[in-house]
Amino acid sequence: MMKTKPTLTIPIFQKVYIPHIWKTPVIIAVLLLEELLKHSKMSARKGAYSLFDLMRFLCVHTGNVVLVKRGSYIEGERYIALWPDPHCVGSYTDTYLNSLGIASIPKLLLKLAKKLRELISECINVDETNGNTERFLSRLNVLEEGFFQLIDNREIALMCRKLKATKGDICLNHLGNNISIVFQNAQFVRGENLLFTGDLEKEFLSKIESNYDKKYQLYPTYDFIKVPHHGTKGNKDEHYFDFKPYNPKCFMIPNGRVHGIKGNWQTCKKYGNDINLKGAKAICSNSDFCENNSGRCFVTCLCTKRQFVFPNKCLKVT
Repeated sequence: MMKTKPTLTIPIFQKVYIPHIWKTPVIIAVLLLEELLKHSKMSARKGAYSLFDLMRFLCVHTGNVVLVKRGSYIEGERYIALWPDPHCVGSYTDTYLNSLGIASIPKLLLKLAKKLRELISECINVDETNGNTERFLSRLNVLEEGFFQLIDNREIALMCRKLKATKGDICLNHLGNNISIVFQNAQFVRGENLLFTGDLEKEFLSKIESNYDKKYQLYPTYDFIKVPHHGTKGNKDEHYFDFKPYNPKCFMIPNGRVHGIKGNWQTCKKYGNDINLKGAKAICSNSDFCENNSGRCFVTCLCTKRQFVFPNKCLKVT
């Protein structure tokens, strides 16, 4: 959006909510490492450097940036966030790095992450950022130049090669998934009660479901549930989550084919079966890439009650 409206001088959004995980440099460092790994695989794809693009967008096109963590209110006190929990994400990051065989983050990468953390802190302070956009962007450009120089760093290049050799086409997006903002109505509101799950992994959805800190319980029923991971099941059903106990009236599934990426965003049969079993309604982007659509022909699938967003870009859900 920032790139398609380069001359825009007023914020596109009055308010933007982002995960409250920026106080921990190692989390930022892992996000940067993901981008370095992507760059080493497809150097011509500049669109992969999302973290710096995000920073520019927040600086120029946002009226107010709000950090969200478990217990934060969204839109006044209309909704309440159930995730992320900065403490849990921090612990997960250490475990995740160990699973990748990374004993420690390279010092240069961690140093860059700390400087970026300072900029993020400044960016979310509207009063401080107003009138200083050019100075902010200048500092960000310097950090981005330093980021690209890290590609030639021997220690980091060796780490990227090792990850590619041992993990294949791994994309370090698990951390990105697990800092998803998950929220529900702050108060149970019959007829419009919703649960929004982002791309959170099953491990942490189950953690939320257990009300691990005894602070924020899921509601017994929901009118709308936005299912995680675009309704995909993962390689071993690790993304599928059973929402049937909550008797949702509507499953919202932003799915569809992504050209050039085999199997991406393919809605799994289990969700279709759950939808029919509960007599619920499915609202999907389309149906041409769904396991319940053997013909791969648009608007043919096995869900009894369904509505498609395509060919529109959006749909008002009632």
